[in-house]
Amino acid sequence: MTVRRVLWAVIGIVLGGAVGGWWYARGAKEPMVIALLHTTDTRGALDPKSFGCDCKEGIVWRGGLSRRATLIQRLRERYHDRVIVLDSGSVAYDPARAKVALSAMKHMGYDAVGVARADLSVGNRFFQAAQQAGVPVLCYPENEQTRGRAQAVLIKQVGDRKIGVLCIGATAELRLRLDRLAEQLKPLRQQCDVVIVLSRLGTAMDRRLAAAKPVSSMIDVIAGDATAAPLNGLLLVHGTTIMPTCYEGQEVGVLEMDLPRRGRPQYRFRREEVAISLPPDPVVEASIDAFMGRQPGSWAPWALTTKAAPAGLLER
Repeated sequence: MTVRRVLWAVIGIVLGGAVGGWWYARGAKEPMVIALLHTTDTRGALDPKSFGCDCKEGIVWRGGLSRRATLIQRLRERYHDRVIVLDSGSVAYDPARAKVALSAMKHMGYDAVGVARADLSVGNRFFQAAQQAGVPVLCYPENEQTRGRAQAVLIKQVGDRKIGVLCIGATAELRLRLDRLAEQLKPLRQQCDVVIVLSRLGTAMDRRLAAAKPVSSMIDVIAGDATAAPLNGLLLVHGTTIMPTCYEGQEVGVLEMDLPRRGRPQYRFRREEVAISLPPDPVVEASIDAFMGRQPGSWAPWALTTKAAPAGLLER
């Protein structure tokens, strides 16, 4: 009897372990940290720009697409490519600059870009440039300009996790039907570990959106436009996290999404400066030089040199 009991106990342990492992494989996922790299309102700023004046340091130069490309590549390496790169729109006010910017964003590996009024003002040429560059454009709700040219949602697989993205674009500034928005968000909520909304509504409306039923329970993160730049940190509204933004390419917003085996993610946010000290990405820099009609590698911040700025060299 003792031997029989021991045998049955061993069989029970083996079977229990196998069944437990099967259920674990079905339900639990490996914990991981995924970084959302976010920008917005580039506004055609291809080169670094001057921001303010410090009495000791002089004019501060930041930004530029070629140095942003270098920073994003370094962040990819830091997070072992477990990143999703998004932009909330307002890429440029004219089609020529939009084309250069979107090509650079493709080189940086942007997963999607939203649609702002500035982008709509460019017209079909903005969507054509995005299609040629291979950058997905997100916009909800659709209108005559975006129909057939922009998609409402995007789902990206990162490891064994799914990140869902929807952009509430400039087309929603006059009216937003929450019931129809919920229809778009529901499948994302069912399929994805994190649901991110790129928003052009402005921070005040983003707060109302985060508190509005039934969509409030379907959104994890709102990444808005330049109006969220003054936020000092993450803003939690009814379980939805509104993140600060970085505009005109000065910085890249980094939202670390710490996903446990089960349960809600934890978030940490910081700004990474697109510093003038970063080496420019040669591919992006060459395309900007060609667009600006200048010698390759000739851009330099005049405030840091003894020479005056060559005519037409700097961004206006």
